[in-house]
Amino acid sequence: MKTLDKSISEYEKLIFITLKTTKKIFGSVTSFFSDVSEPRHESYIEYNLPSVFFTAIFLFLFRLEARNKVNEFLRTPKINNIFLMHFNCGVPHGDTIDDAFALLDIDEVAKIPSKIVKRLIKQKFFNADRTLGKYLIIAVDGTGLYSSSKPHSQWLRRTTNGKTTYLHYALEAKLISKHGEFSVGTAFVENEHEDTPKQDCELKAFYRLAEELKKIFPRTKLLLTFDGLYPNGPVFSICKRNGWKYMIVLKNGCLPSVHEEFTSLTPLNQENKITCKSKRNEARQEINWVNDVLYKDTKGCTHKIGIVDCIENRNGEISHWRWVTNIETNKNNVEEIANDGGRLRWRIENAFNTQKNRGFALEHQYSRDPTAAKIFYYSLQIADMLSQLIKAEKLLKEWFPRGFSSAKALAMKIMEAFRNYSSLEKIQTFQNEGYCKSIANTS
Repeated sequence: MKTLDKSISEYEKLIFITLKTTKKIFGSVTSFFSDVSEPRHESYIEYNLPSVFFTAIFLFLFRLEARNKVNEFLRTPKINNIFLMHFNCGVPHGDTIDDAFALLDIDEVAKIPSKIVKRLIKQKFFNADRTLGKYLIIAVDGTGLYSSSKPHSQWLRRTTNGKTTYLHYALEAKLISKHGEFSVGTAFVENEHEDTPKQDCELKAFYRLAEELKKIFPRTKLLLTFDGLYPNGPVFSICKRNGWKYMIVLKNGCLPSVHEEFTSLTPLNQENKITCKSKRNEARQEINWVNDVLYKDTKGCTHKIGIVDCIENRNGEISHWRWVTNIETNKNNVEEIANDGGRLRWRIENAFNTQKNRGFALEHQYSRDPTAAKIFYYSLQIADMLSQLIKAEKLLKEWFPRGFSSAKALAMKIMEAFRNYSSLEKIQTFQNEGYCKSIANTS
C-alpha cells in the first residue's frame, strides 16, 4: 500500500484532513444530497446540486463572508479541477448558486444538518458527551440574522418613533459536544404575511421546532437547556409529552410562586445540599435543590417540577444560577446536571458569536431571495460543523502541534492548500479507505 513519507507537505496534510473529515460526515459527497429534489430542467443544468452545495459550504468553511468571493477565491484552476474530479463539473458562479437555491424545497434542505448529526451519532461520536451517561444535551436559543428599513412581508416588524424596522430571526437547536455545537434543527421566526395582526415570536417558533425535533429523534434521550424565556406550562407539557428532560433558567420575578416554594422548602431539606469544586475552573460551588414542587400554569394545568440553585465563588467573584427541571435530583446527580446540563446553555450563545464575528458573517444577507437566503443559512450551519470537526481531528493536532493563531487562520490555510496544491492523483488516493488508514499511521 502506498503511503506518504515523513516529508508530507503542509498542503497535503491540510487537504487530507479536510477530505477525511468530509468523508466522515457526508460519506459520498455526490449522493449525500440525493434527498433534495432537483427543480431545474436537465437541459439547463451545467452544475449539479452537489457541486452547488459544496461551493456554498466552502464559501463558509473558508470564511469568505460574501457570495461574490466565490468567483474570486474558489473559481480557480486548481479547485475547479478538484470539482471536476468529484462532481464532473467545475465550481459554479456565486449567482448560479443563488439561482439554484431559490428553487429548492426548504423542508428538504432543513433535514441535512440533523442528517449529519444522526450519522455521527451512529458512529458513536457523541457517546462521551452524554450527561448522566444517557442524555444528549440540546441547547435552544434564538438569534437575530439581519434587519432592513425596507418592507419584508414575513419578517418581524418593530416600530420606534414612527420608524419601522424589519427583522429576521432564527430559533436554533444545537447539540452540545466537547467538540463543538452542532445544528440539529431551525425554526425561522417570521410572520405569515406583512399585515398579520399578531406577530410570530420565539416561543411559537419553539412549538414548531419541538415537532421537528421529535421526528428527528423519536427515541433518543434528550436533555434540553433553555434561557429564562421558557419556564412556562406549554414548554413543560411539550417536554413531558416527548419524553425530554429539561434545565430552564429561572430568573428573578419569573414564576414567583416557584421561587417562594423553593425559599420555604430549602430550610426543611438541609440534606439537599452539597459543596463541591467546579471541574472547569476549580471554583467553590454550593448547590441546593428541591424536588416535587407543584406549579399551576395559566391554563390550570399542574406540573411537578424541581428547582436547582447553584452559587459559585471563584476567587471572591460570585455567580448565581437557578434552574427549573423535571429531573429527579439527588446528591449523586445534582452536580452533573447543573454543570453538564444547565450551565452548558451558554455554548449556543458562543456558537452564535462565532458565526457572527469570526468569519462566517451570519448577519450578512447572502441572498435577496427569501428561499435562497435560508438555504445559505443551512449551508453555513453545515460548514460550521465541518469546521469544528476539522479542528477536533486528531491528525491536525499531531501534524500541527503548534496549532494556528485562530480558527479563521486555519480556514485560510486550508483554502490556500486547495488553491495551490496541484497533484490531483494524490487527492484521488486520499479517497481510498486503505490509504486513509495508512496515512493516519504516518506522522
